[in-house]
Amino acid sequence: MEQILLNQKIVNARKVLKKIQKESSKGYCRGKSVSKTKIGKLVRLVPSEMASNMAKSLPLELNPDRLLELLELNNLTGMSGNGFSVKRKLTSLIQSQSEKFFIINGVECEPGLLHDEWLLHNYWDEVSKGIQLISQILPFKRCVLAYKMPRSERRKRRDAVGFEVCAVPAKYPMGEEHLLIEQVLGKTLQKEEYPVDAGILVMNVQTVYQIYCLLTEQYHNGRYITLANLETGEARVEYVKRGENIKEKLMKCFPIAREVECFAGSGIMSACVVEDNKSFSEQISFAAIGIQEKISNDVACKECGKCNRKCPVGVNVREIVKRREVDMHADLSALGIENCIKCGSCSFFCRAGKNISEYLKN
Repeated sequence: MEQILLNQKIVNARKVLKKIQKESSKGYCRGKSVSKTKIGKLVRLVPSEMASNMAKSLPLELNPDRLLELLELNNLTGMSGNGFSVKRKLTSLIQSQSEKFFIINGVECEPGLLHDEWLLHNYWDEVSKGIQLISQILPFKRCVLAYKMPRSERRKRRDAVGFEVCAVPAKYPMGEEHLLIEQVLGKTLQKEEYPVDAGILVMNVQTVYQIYCLLTEQYHNGRYITLANLETGEARVEYVKRGENIKEKLMKCFPIAREVECFAGSGIMSACVVEDNKSFSEQISFAAIGIQEKISNDVACKECGKCNRKCPVGVNVREIVKRREVDMHADLSALGIENCIKCGSCSFFCRAGKNISEYLKN
C-alpha cells in the first residue's frame, strides 16, 4: 500500500532530518506562489555526488516524425514517474489546434527527490540543447524552464538561449502540472483537462535530458533517480536501468549491518515497501532504506484544522475525515474531494499522525 514514509511529527523527532529540512527551507529564493504549502527536502546529497560532462553536437536535421520514431523505438516514458508515453503526449500536442506553450518542469519540490536539481547543476548544457532542439522541431509561443532557484545562484546568469528561465518558489507540490501552469503562465485548467489538449506541453527536466541523449546516441535504457537512507538523511543520485534489482542497488549504495526495509515509489510522499525480487520500473523515481514508521488511522483526530490549511487545492479535508470515520461510504459532495491531487500534504502535516490520504480515496 502506498503512503507517505515520513510526516512532520516523525521529522521533528529525528534531529538529523529536521536539520536537513531547516537548511533546505532556507536554501531557496522566495516569492509568491499559487501553493501555500512548504515542506523542504528531507534528504541531502553526499558530497561525492557532484559531476560534470561535455555536451555532444546534435544532428543537423530532425523533424517531428523522426523524433516520434525515436521515442517509440526506445519506449521513452515521462521521467516524473508517471510512466506515460512521451510519444503519445507529443502526438496529442501536435494535433492540438491551440497556440503552443512549453514548460520544462525542474521544480522538484517533493521532499525526497534530488535528481532533477542535480541534473540542472551537472548537465545544464545537455538540458539546454535538448530544450532548443524540441523548440526547433515544435515551435512554441513561449518556452519556459521552471525551477527552484538556490539562494547561491541569485546573482548567477544561466546561459538560456531560445527559452526563458523562471524561478519558482520552493513550495509543495509546485511540480504538479496544473499548479505549475497557473504559476508560470497564469492559465487555470480544470483538473480533468489534459494540458496538451490546451496546447501546453509540460515535460520533466530529465525527459528533456533523455531526449537529448536519444538524439546523440547516448541513451542507455534507464534514468537518474534518488536513492536515500531515511535513517541518516543521506542520498545519492544514481543511474538505474529497467530490470535492475531495487534492494541490491540500495544495499550497494548504503551498506549497513542491521535489518532494514526497502521502499520505492515516486517519492517520500508516495512509496511502499518492496519485496526482495522487485525491480526498477518507469513508475519509480525514488528508493530508500529505513524502518517503516507507524502512520495510521488508529489515533484520534486532534481537530487542529491543519489538513485544511495545508491543502493546495482547497479540499475540506477535516470534514471528510470526520464523516468517513463514522461511515467510509458517507456522502462527500460539496466538500471538494474531486479536486484532490493526492499530494499527501494533509497526511504529512497531520498533528495526530494519521494517514489522511486513505480517507480521500474515491
